[in-house]
Amino acid sequence: MSSSTSLYGVCFIDTSIGLFHLGQFEDDCHCSRLRTLCAHYPPVQVLFERNKLTVRTKKVIDTMLSSAVKDALIPDIEFWSSSKTLITLAEGDYFKNNDNVVYPEKLKTFLGSDSDLQLNANDESEFGIRSLGAVVWYLKRCKMDFQLLSRGRFDIYKPVDVESVELSNQDNINSKHMILDAITLKNLHILENSAGSNTGTLLNKLNHCSTPFGKRLLFQWLCNPLTTISSIEARQNAISSLIVIPDLIHEIRSELASLPDLERLFSRIYSQSSNGVESNHAETRAIYFEEKTYSKRKIIDFISILKGFRTSVHIMEKFQKADIKKESSESNLLTAICNYPNNSTPGVFPYLTELLDNFENSFDHDEAMKHGRIFPEPGMDDQYDRVLEKIKEVDVELKSYLKEQCKHFGCNVTYFGSDKKRYQLEVPDAASKRAGEGYELQNQRKGFKRFTTSRTKELLEKMMSYEQEKIDVLKDLRERVFSRFCDKFEEWNNAIQCLATLDVFMSLAEYCRCEEEVMCVPKFIPAIVGKKPLVDLVEGRYPCGSGGESFIPNDTIIGKEEDGTWNSSLILVTGPNMGGKSTLMRQLGIISIMAHMGCHVPAKSLVLNPIDRIFTRIGANDNIIAGESTFFVELCETSAILHHASRFSLVLVDELGRGTSTYDGTAIASAVVTELVQKQCRTLFSTHYHSLVEDFKANP
Repeated sequence: MSSSTSLYGVCFIDTSIGLFHLGQFEDDCHCSRLRTLCAHYPPVQVLFERNKLTVRTKKVIDTMLSSAVKDALIPDIEFWSSSKTLITLAEGDYFKNNDNVVYPEKLKTFLGSDSDLQLNANDESEFGIRSLGAVVWYLKRCKMDFQLLSRGRFDIYKPVDVESVELSNQDNINSKHMILDAITLKNLHILENSAGSNTGTLLNKLNHCSTPFGKRLLFQWLCNPLTTISSIEARQNAISSLIVIPDLIHEIRSELASLPDLERLFSRIYSQSSNGVESNHAETRAIYFEEKTYSKRKIIDFISILKGFRTSVHIMEKFQKADIKKESSESNLLTAICNYPNNSTPGVFPYLTELLDNFENSFDHDEAMKHGRIFPEPGMDDQYDRVLEKIKEVDVELKSYLKEQCKHFGCNVTYFGSDKKRYQLEVPDAASKRAGEGYELQNQRKGFKRFTTSRTKELLEKMMSYEQEKIDVLKDLRERVFSRFCDKFEEWNNAIQCLATLDVFMSLAEYCRCEEEVMCVPKFIPAIVGKKPLVDLVEGRYPCGSGGESFIPNDTIIGKEEDGTWNSSLILVTGPNMGGKSTLMRQLGIISIMAHMGCHVPAKSLVLNPIDRIFTRIGANDNIIAGESTFFVELCETSAILHHASRFSLVLVDELGRGTSTYDGTAIASAVVTELVQKQCRTLFSTHYHSLVEDFKANP
């Protein structure tokens, strides 16, 4: 758009779960929002329009996503325009219902309202729809477009800092989540350390999850901590309730560890159902050399997910029966995620027993895994039942006709033959003389002759036709069973989300229980208009230590009222190198994130007002590939702080000005300190500039 701003349209998808994220946003000259997006949702492949990236966008992609596969798409031909994208979606069968195109509700928000066909994007979503077009083109190339788009799972992506921040007398922050940008996640070692691994990170410390979908949810909780006090307290109560029942937790975690990745396994089931395969897809025409083996794998996946959901029901019912301590809370989250909607204390976990019984009793699992084909029980599939009824009718006709032939020949007559030569009338030689003009001799053996008649040929033809119909029905039956299963997506998905939430709660409870040092439950108090936000941390310890080192607890008090006066909102920290200044800052930042997640923290006590965003300027990092010097990086990060920090933010600045001369660095640090004091945001500012300390030591 200009030298100071950029406009981005983004569309990203995890193909293993089939959820599209679609959005469009304006970004600053440092690409802060784009960097944060890449940190929250690290991609493995990036599609972009050839020769259309700005220099600064290309630098971000090359530096932050160095390991990702990058594909430059040809404009309009591969990276579609918005109109071509919407025409393709309308002409395809992705969203059709009774020959009408019904777009998913969240996708509708990106469409223009100038026509009934909705073939144009609205003015604020042009780039977002174009990015969707690039993804659709690539999915069509991979033959995955129908199975992913037909699910209609779209989510609107908005940068975490889009919502406005306002103060009221009741609470202090309108946005639901704390903003953690890419720089803060990197500087505080939340997701990965400076070497690119997770050793010593907060994610590694808190991750005791037993399921893959639980681990993914924990990752998102770390990137998006809460700011609403009631929601934070509800999580705190849930974790406190779990800490006091270690035996049950150990038992449940063992059961959770046995679960497959239900979220991704469901997507695989959907892709193998009749809903997830396009009618002209190559798979419908393919003839598999090992069809039996291929089909077995699909059925094993289906049986595995049924067993997984059955285990989840057992887990939740154990929690319902357990005498779990209920903390006083507006809503106990454990009750909400573990109880059925019709319980005396209603919850949101769906009642799956009837559904599971239906699918488990509808066919013989052992036979299905053995033969690679589902043989349904009576009443499970109407088509299969009708075919069996037809076969039974022909069988009755054959038996009736055989009785007539026994009476005609005056002796015992039997059917002989197999496959296409079935139903030959085997007659003793002595009675064969009664065979008239309508009997054709096929063959004979000693003492017997074998005949066919027009009636046996007619019945054989009918039987073979119905048997082929049965084979066709059985061939399509697996897809139909899978489709019936996927029709209950809301129930299965709700169960998965409840399990993931429970897994994360137990992970955080396990962390709290295993810590040898003192842990406390943070106390949040609403901010009051006209008073400075505070942080009162007593005997805090660095959460991500290895455990082998001796750590001296530290108190950090910012903005607290004492003797009728309020402490300063900014603290200058000075001291020798390797004295622990940076560790103290990281400690406060990490503990604040843990507190907003609802987790207990390693401290004697912690009282604070909610934080809307954490800013960091820690370490001396240049970026040679992007052409950014240490001083340039310092000023960029500091500029973002001064532009976006509010009085509810937490700012951690470590030795600002080290990238330039002492006099210039002191001047810059002094100006930044003055600005941060005026903003009244809670700040730790470390420095080696003693003149700076002298200048501000008397500043109230």
